Formats: sequence, C-alpha cells, structure tokens
Amino acid sequence: PGRAPYGVVLLVRGVLVCFVPVFIRDPSSQTLLLLIVLGVFGAVQQRLAPWRAEVANFIDGAMGMTLQLLLVCGWSLSSDGSGAATISAVGTAAFIGAFVLGLVALAVSLYLHLRPWRFYEYFLCHHKA
Repeated sequence: PGRAPYGVVLLVRGVLVCFVPVFIRDPSSQTLLLLIVLGVFGAVQQRLAPWRAEVANFIDGAMGMTLQLLLVCGWSLSSDGSGAATISAVGTAAFIGAFVLGLVALAVSLYLHLRPWRFYEYFLCHHKA
C-alpha cells in the first residue's frame, strides 16, 4: 500500500542497466557504473520497502547484493587473471547462495500460503439493537 510508484523505479533501473553498455565502451567504467546504479537502487529499495512482507524486502535486498558480488567477481577475473581460483570460488558460492535463497523464499511463501489459519484478522459483530 502506498508503494505503487515503485514500478517506475524498477523501470528506470532496468533502463539504466541496459543502456550502460551501449553508451560506455570501457569494461572497467561499465562495471563501476553498474555497481553504482545497483547500489543506489538497492539503497532506494531498502529505504522504501515496497513489498508488503518484510521477508520479501530482505530477500530482494539480498539478491541485489549478490548480483553486485557476482559483478565484482567477474570484474576481478577480467583484469589480470591473478587469484582466479579464489574469485571463481567466491562467485560460485554467491551464485549457489542466491539460488538457495530463492528456494528458501519459495518454500516460506508456500508454507505461509498453505498453512491453515486459526485466527481471523477481523471480527464482525452483528447484533440486533
């Protein structure tokens, strides 16, 4: 409620992410600018908390940070190749962590959706006066 304009924020983020490689040719500058864009929009997402469930806001922020970590790992691999085994291990762990985080989010969502509720959110009282 009250966060309907957040769709515009997501649209602007998507457009900026798509146009960074089009207008900037240097890979280092592209990576740096993408990190800035993702960081700024991640901070906006955490400040606005657009999703109704607190868990969804947390998972969205965690996925954004994982994307930034993968971007940094790719950037590190593209520079000189030193420490490639460590960087690839961190990148693989970040990818597996994001996948597991997505599975946990799906499992929690299904559990909350299928769990029988005992209590009503509202109590309606109809009496004759």
